[in-house]
Amino acid sequence: MPPNDKPFTGYDNGSEAWHDNVSSYGIDEAIVISRSYLDLNLKREHSDDEGQFCLQMFMAMYHATADRINPNNLVYPYDFETAEKRTESSYYHLSRLHNSKCARGLDSLINDSCYKTSFYNLKIAALVAIMEYGFPRICSILAFHYQSHCNDGRLSDANRSWANTKLQSKRN
Repeated sequence: MPPNDKPFTGYDNGSEAWHDNVSSYGIDEAIVISRSYLDLNLKREHSDDEGQFCLQMFMAMYHATADRINPNNLVYPYDFETAEKRTESSYYHLSRLHNSKCARGLDSLINDSCYKTSFYNLKIAALVAIMEYGFPRICSILAFHYQSHCNDGRLSDANRSWANTKLQSKRN
């Protein structure tokens, strides 16, 4: 690319776009703008450069907002029996409710990312899902899915192994 040409957005990279939005609109509005931008890219075909731009924007936003904990994205770490012993069964049930919403949301994001028959923007769908539900909850949902579909030949041994490790560490 010639030195003065900017890509499709007018910015050199996604991080620059994020920081400009924060300085222009504040962090809360910048989150909304970035989420909208990722949602738009979720539903269309894009180049590798545009995908990289989205990843850069997501990473800049993620680092800038990492200290903002959303309680709905926290995953309750114990099984029901342990939760009852600790008199925390309400936290267990609330976490399961959020897991259910996350699983439905993941399914919806995957369907939304189909921009033409059999073509998906799964990388951007993953970024949007992490933004919406948090990385720990996404990992928990995927590990449970892989574990409950252990005989599905479409899943790799590496994915099954990861799920087993993830679920075992949750039990301990």
